[in-house]
Amino acid sequence: MATAASLSGMGGVFFGYNLLKMKAKFVERNGGLAGMLMNYAHNLAMFQVLLTGLLIYRKEVAKYISQNFLIITWAINLLGLYLTYTRGTWLALLVALPFFFLRKNVKIFLVSGLAIVVIGVGVYKFAGQSIVRPESDIERVSQWKAAYVGFKERPIFGLGYLNFEKMSVDLKKKYNIEAQHFGGHAHSNYFEMLASTGAVGFLFFMLWQIAWFVEMLKRDDLIGKIGLPFIVSFVVGGLTQATFTLGANLFLIMSIYALTQINYNVLKKSAVTLK
Repeated sequence: MATAASLSGMGGVFFGYNLLKMKAKFVERNGGLAGMLMNYAHNLAMFQVLLTGLLIYRKEVAKYISQNFLIITWAINLLGLYLTYTRGTWLALLVALPFFFLRKNVKIFLVSGLAIVVIGVGVYKFAGQSIVRPESDIERVSQWKAAYVGFKERPIFGLGYLNFEKMSVDLKKKYNIEAQHFGGHAHSNYFEMLASTGAVGFLFFMLWQIAWFVEMLKRDDLIGKIGLPFIVSFVVGGLTQATFTLGANLFLIMSIYALTQINYNVLKKSAVTLK
C-alpha cells in the first residue's frame, strides 16, 4: 500500500495525474495517495527504515519475501520520500540508519553517524528553496512557543489531550507570538505532549519510548535488529512533527510496537505453518 501511494503521488509530480484517484493535478511535492503530505512523508520514512532492515537482513527473510521485490519497493519509496522534500523525514531516516550497525560494530556506527552529520549539514547549506524554507521554520517554531506557554499555564495535566490544536492561535495572540495566522498541532511530539498532557503525560510518554528502545537494544533477533532503528526514526521524526497524536501515523507506530512484542521464534513458526 505504501508503494502504491508513492507511485500515485509521484504521478502527480511527474505527469500531473494521480492514477489511483483518477484525478489530473500537477503538484510540487509528493503527498502520496491522499495528498496529506506530512502524514504520508513521516509514515514513509519509518516504512523505509523497515524496508532497509529487511534488505540488510534479507537472508533471514528470503523464504518469505523476494529480494528483487524488496529492492524495487525500497527504490520506489526512496524516490517517493525524496520528492516529499520534507526535511524532518529525511533527518529521521538518516539518523536511524547507523543504528543498524550499533550491535555489530560501534566504530562503523560512529563513523556512519559522523558521515551523515557532515552530509546533512552540507546538503542543507547548499540546498535551494525545496529544503530551505524560512517561512515554514517560523511557523513551526511559533507552534513550539505556543505549546510551551500552554504547558506553563497548566503544567501538571496540560490543556487536555488534543486541545492544544484548538487553542494554539488564541495562545499566540495572548502571548504575542509570531505567525498568528498559523494554527494546529504543535508539530512536535514532545511539545504536543507537554501542552496537551502536561508533565505527567510527558513523563509517561518519555518512559515508554525509553523502555521500548532498551527492550529492542537487548533483543538480538530480527525484530530487535530492525525495531531499534525504527524507534530512532520515530523519535527523531517526532522532533518536528506530532506523529503520535495524528491517527494516520499513530496507526503505523502502534502496529509496529505491537509486532515488536511478539516472540520471533513463535512468529517464524507461524509463518512456516501459514506457508
